[in-house]
Amino acid sequence: MGNVISVNTGPIVPAEFARRRGRSAIKKLPTTGRVKVGPLGLEGDEQAEYFHGGELQAVYAYAREDLDWWSERLQRPLRNGVFGENLDLIDFDASGAVLAEKWQVGEVLLQVMAPRMACGTFGGWMQETGWAKRFNGARRPGVYLRVLEGGSVAVGDRVEVVWRPAKHVTVAEAVGAILDEQDVLRRITTMADEEPEWDRAAMMFHVSNRTRNRAAATSTTTPENATAGTPAPSGTSAPAAPTSNPAPATTGSPATTTGTPTTSATAPSTSTTSATAPTTPTTPAATQTPTGPAPKAPTTPTTSATQATQAGPATQAPPAPPTQHAGQEAPATPGRPAGAVDA
Repeated sequence: MGNVISVNTGPIVPAEFARRRGRSAIKKLPTTGRVKVGPLGLEGDEQAEYFHGGELQAVYAYAREDLDWWSERLQRPLRNGVFGENLDLIDFDASGAVLAEKWQVGEVLLQVMAPRMACGTFGGWMQETGWAKRFNGARRPGVYLRVLEGGSVAVGDRVEVVWRPAKHVTVAEAVGAILDEQDVLRRITTMADEEPEWDRAAMMFHVSNRTRNRAAATSTTTPENATAGTPAPSGTSAPAAPTSNPAPATTGSPATTTGTPTTSATAPSTSTTSATAPTTPTTPAATQTPTGPAPKAPTTPTTSATQATQAGPATQAPPAPPTQHAGQEAPATPGRPAGAVDA
């Protein structure tokens, strides 16, 4: 059980330190008297960034003890509200709060939703080099809260936990989920089953990871797993389209090739049912080993592709294994190093 020692609000204002957007509402100043709290947060308070507001992150709370911890390390005093928090609490471990638990704060019922992650605007505001990485790594994030029942709050109001889920994942631990720690993600998913109303917040972590994995898969695409439609290498020509007996569609690699010796090696083998099928392998002549009379002059890659077409139905050959296409979601990488998330 703790108490509110400061209630802070602030409007959106132009801000040079917020280089990406040029505006911010991180400058929160203490208020006096009771302040109304609704589904979108405190009256008179604004959020310039969508990821610092909305119904799921309506109120941000931070512990005075954590501010003092930072003050010692930064070697400068830190006033209430300096991290952009709406509520400063004392004798209450905000970062040790459990996801989905519910707080009674004055007249207001709040629910713990997610940790706060440092962004570029926060770093510019603090004027500390590498601040985002440093703040996120300290695992003293403070907590975003949803408003379940509105009312008003004021300095001196008591903060009391009125419900806590049986499965515990703390706000500090949840930072690891955003930084791709898969064991924490699994714990959050399991815990969300017992509090259905909290499930949307749990999915925030999964969307974050899937987005990064998809981007990583796209950036590391190689020629072997490039998507269809990639331009052919210089000096090659597209294979001639079959004029008869077209091959049926398959779920594996296409039956035709780009005409290069390497890919044409996967052309279907000689059919035993076609009277006109050639009796020699369909591998390009340039790669054949002479075993009898001198072979004919090497054919062009286009000719090799034509032979593949005449060899018979494409279904006679076993399908090639499917390839991973660019943009396809890649599996999560547990070994990915933890780093700052620049929101």
